[in-house]
Amino acid sequence: MKKAFAVLNLFLILALSGCNSSNDDDGGPSENGSSVEAISTGLQTVMSNGVERTYYIKLPEDDSLSLSASSTESLKPLIFAFHGSFASHEAWLGETDRYGFVDEIGNDAIIVMPDALQQSDNNVNWNENYDFLFFEDILAELDRLGLEYDRSRLFVVGHSSGATLTQQIGCFYGDIVRAIATSSGRLTVGSRCTGSIAVIQTNATNDYFGGTVALSLIH
Repeated sequence: MKKAFAVLNLFLILALSGCNSSNDDDGGPSENGSSVEAISTGLQTVMSNGVERTYYIKLPEDDSLSLSASSTESLKPLIFAFHGSFASHEAWLGETDRYGFVDEIGNDAIIVMPDALQQSDNNVNWNENYDFLFFEDILAELDRLGLEYDRSRLFVVGHSSGATLTQQIGCFYGDIVRAIATSSGRLTVGSRCTGSIAVIQTNATNDYFGGTVALSLIH
């Protein structure tokens, strides 16, 4: 598993060190003037579609997380990381870490790790009927809390069912997402995509979804 994500790690390291895209939003301080001190590394909650949802956020541990930057040069990228089936944000962290991803990124970005809900079959999994809204609601909550990040460098990564959700987010939110990286996922939304993003997708030869590629995201 960590071998597969080594490719994604490399992709994001290259992306994090790359030039900023031409985005009119300079990622400056939020209008409400709130402080990023309202949020800290750890498990957070947000209401989405009438349900209290959870996500874990990891803020950089250095002093470079700017609260009043005048340009994106001093702001961190933001990465959403979606776990696979039967898992949670803990799959990215500590002793349960399956991917080696968070340690690889270190202090180079802010990482948000949302939690999927339990489905009717008792499987913890992502659901496109409400998890797109969950993605939007987390972004809105981070804005409300005054978290500053480089809005021209919003990345999404995912594994398995989280990779499928990542593919769909890349398609529908290509106007705000800069790039996605997935392992063992599939694209289920056809070519009804917005904008144009960078994509790296990895699948094993024996992966059930290996025949589905993300070419329609690149246009």
